[in-house]
Amino acid sequence: MEAEATTFFQYFFSGIVVFLIFSIIILIHEAGHFWAARIGGIEVKEFGFGLPPRLWGKKSKKSGVLYSINWIPFGGFVKMIGEDATSKSKNPNAFNNRPLWARIFAVSAGVIMNIFLAWFLFWIAFMVGLNPFILDKENPLTGYDQSFVMSYEEAIERGILEMDTRGAYVQQVEPGSPAEKAKILPGDIITSLDTMKITGGENFIETKESHRLMGSAYHLGIMRYDDEGSKHLLTVQLVPDETGLFGVGITDRIAQINALQFPPAQAALESSKTIYALTIATVKSLGAMVTHMVTNFEIPEEVRGPVGTVEVIHDTVQTGRLMLVLEMMALISLSIGVLNIMPLPALDGGRLLFLFIEAIIRRPVPPKWEVPIHSFGFMLLMVFLLFLTWNDIQAIWFS
Repeated sequence: MEAEATTFFQYFFSGIVVFLIFSIIILIHEAGHFWAARIGGIEVKEFGFGLPPRLWGKKSKKSGVLYSINWIPFGGFVKMIGEDATSKSKNPNAFNNRPLWARIFAVSAGVIMNIFLAWFLFWIAFMVGLNPFILDKENPLTGYDQSFVMSYEEAIERGILEMDTRGAYVQQVEPGSPAEKAKILPGDIITSLDTMKITGGENFIETKESHRLMGSAYHLGIMRYDDEGSKHLLTVQLVPDETGLFGVGITDRIAQINALQFPPAQAALESSKTIYALTIATVKSLGAMVTHMVTNFEIPEEVRGPVGTVEVIHDTVQTGRLMLVLEMMALISLSIGVLNIMPLPALDGGRLLFLFIEAIIRRPVPPKWEVPIHSFGFMLLMVFLLFLTWNDIQAIWFS
């Protein structure tokens, strides 16, 4: 009963954090549209916190903007006069009647604020202490020399990664292999080979190659932890097969990841470089996802939708580390910003595309074309989100 109450509290607390993260990200996005509209002389009818129906509202006597609080306390919205492509308002301050630069600024400001929020959160994290993203050892992403995104090897050289030097970590044991016959288990740490000390995965391979005993027995020192965390030191005898293989998957083990910490000015620079690196990586990931979907007619397994994102946030919250939650919030804000600026119908990037077309042809795109395109794009976006949600549910509950 106590365990169930603890689990309920954990999910309840994670739910509050999820709510706050997305509310802040959406509200910041809408605040960007609001401020840019005011700067560009576009008349704003309403700036609401949460989603309708309206709970409370007060109209500013100075600006005429209705500031409202709504019953669904999630995110916010901005209503600009003349924002609809079909609007024929004669108000000189209506969206459609303002200069092109003002409209472009108002449409793009939400994305700008999402990216700024990510930068601000990374800036705080770099000052307090931030754990970098370490790219996979076997598949390092080249071309990244930023502090926050680095290769496995670079992280070791810079002292960010401290490796476990107690031995070589056994990642897997092949069925029927000499290692299985010697009763070696996944999770074991090989500390010695005969009389030679082992300090890591590569060291184990080098030592084994230099001490090759074809068909003869090796004596391996094993460190093993049981389910209660107690340590046991064992010695096993292993006879390799005719090829000299043990039948184990060996890897290095990370003992500690040290946080990056900088003074304010340097943290601001590192945050800027991080935003640049992650923006490029996000665009590449989106391109790879689209290519995979077109060629394979399926959504890649690693792509997460709303439910999957909530699960990741829950796992992050359970670590109890505020900086990790802030980093996650920064990543989500940046991802939303990058996705939203894509030139796709129904997104801010799609609206910008029509404004750029207007700049080229020197007249607005007729509403009879723009409105159906945005409507169709919105429908496709909803269908795609449904597919992503179904994939998330399958991955979580049916895997």
